[in-house]
Amino acid sequence: MRELVTIARSSLESGPIFIGSEGQFELAMELAAKYATIPFMLMDGSVQDKAYRMLSNNTCNEIGLYCPYFLSESGNGELLIQTLGQYALRRKWVRKASRKVGAKRSGVQTQISEGQRIEEPARQILIDAIRTLALCDIGDLPDTLRKFSSIGVRYLAFLSALEDFDGEERLSDMLSEAME
Repeated sequence: MRELVTIARSSLESGPIFIGSEGQFELAMELAAKYATIPFMLMDGSVQDKAYRMLSNNTCNEIGLYCPYFLSESGNGELLIQTLGQYALRRKWVRKASRKVGAKRSGVQTQISEGQRIEEPARQILIDAIRTLALCDIGDLPDTLRKFSSIGVRYLAFLSALEDFDGEERLSDMLSEAME
């Protein structure tokens, strides 16, 4: 990553260079400080702490955030699990919490794939994890975006959990309203 950033910065002296840094937070901070890059993080429960560390150390001035989303008004847990359950299970902390309650990853993955209901407490663990890792509640979106802005997030990359043109259009409208 260092080599690529060095080459990119020599070619793009002042252009923005985004560093996707999943699992490489310290390296992303180092590269941001040395090459004026923009760290791009995954949305999770540590975004605020990481942003604070980067901005307070004058490591960078801007941060990017990857935001998977499934915006719904109903808060339907089953739909959240079907759309983002596999994504949540890619996180070690989610798998660990699930194992603690006796739910094996392979079993939960199969249940999700087959559209089966996940039993409690593994179900609630997944729902809570999804709400930490993705934007889910349409009513909370404006406040969430303001919170991100207040901690230095200047770039957002949205990825819909479903191919849903209406949902994408609704998100676009909400973002336009939030920026006015």
